[in-house]
Amino acid sequence: MRRFFVDRLDARDGLIRLSPEETRHLSKVLRLGPGDRIELVAAAGGEAQAEVVHPGPEAAILRILEVLPGMAPPRFFFDMALGLLKAGKMDDLVRSLVELGVRKIVPFAAGRSVSRLDEKRAGEKRLRWEKIAREAVKQCGRPDTPEISPVLTFSDLISLAGGYDLRLAFYEGKRGPATLPGTGEKRPRSVLAVIGPEGGLTPEEAGTLAGAGFVLAGLGPRILRAETAALAAGTLVCHHYGDMGSAGED
Repeated sequence: MRRFFVDRLDARDGLIRLSPEETRHLSKVLRLGPGDRIELVAAAGGEAQAEVVHPGPEAAILRILEVLPGMAPPRFFFDMALGLLKAGKMDDLVRSLVELGVRKIVPFAAGRSVSRLDEKRAGEKRLRWEKIAREAVKQCGRPDTPEISPVLTFSDLISLAGGYDLRLAFYEGKRGPATLPGTGEKRPRSVLAVIGPEGGLTPEEAGTLAGAGFVLAGLGPRILRAETAALAAGTLVCHHYGDMGSAGED
């Protein structure tokens, strides 16, 4: 069933309106009409089944048929900080990390970042990544919309990190088996993982992160491209602590 975004599932008389952008997708691209059923995903959380009452042209009107049962509160929150990558690589990574279940994506300007964004371009990029994240949510069936942080400086990233149970920095200087701290009874409920840009984190950045309480972690004996490293790290963390492995089970 096709999925569409709304801000909230609050409906007057059981009716709700789509945004102009979602309306165009419903009526012009998918050519859905009265009586067609869709799913709604609320940015504020929640899902519902609805049917099209009127498809547009400016704001499609929908009737909510059923508000779907909410998922249990997540046992694990996983955010990833990404050193800015070149061109469209960030676009692809945002999409894939949303599919993996990352709660928040934090782009930051690393020492080896080739991409340098002024305030205007950084804002434009963030809007693009938010749109990509929403599209990925539709595809993968998530009931929530991940947050895309403004682009941070490296210093801002360090300041952000204090609120996490576990802080990881994946650094190519750490060779050998891809291992993470154990779970046990005190497994973390929140994890922030840092991945460098092309060329990885500098030794100085790795040292600063270690001094700020980050665990320096490796991803095996081979040198990975930045985008490969981000997906490998994301999968490893989700499996070790989250809902891709036994740690996510009661």
